[in-house]
Amino acid sequence: METTTLPADDAASYQTAVDHYLAEIHRLQQQMDDDQAEIETMQAETREILADIMASLTVH
Repeated sequence: METTTLPADDAASYQTAVDHYLAEIHRLQQQMDDDQAEIETMQAETREILADIMASLTVH
């Protein structure tokens, strides 16, 4: 496998781009984690509402 050496300016530009993309990946992963937590909260709230509805239907 042949190794290519980049000029310092190109290497710095590529490193900056890679760092930018990694930061964006991290941001998107955090957003997905936040969204998943919100989904789980909403599912729990929905289960509670459904349980209340079912309980009110069986009382009458």
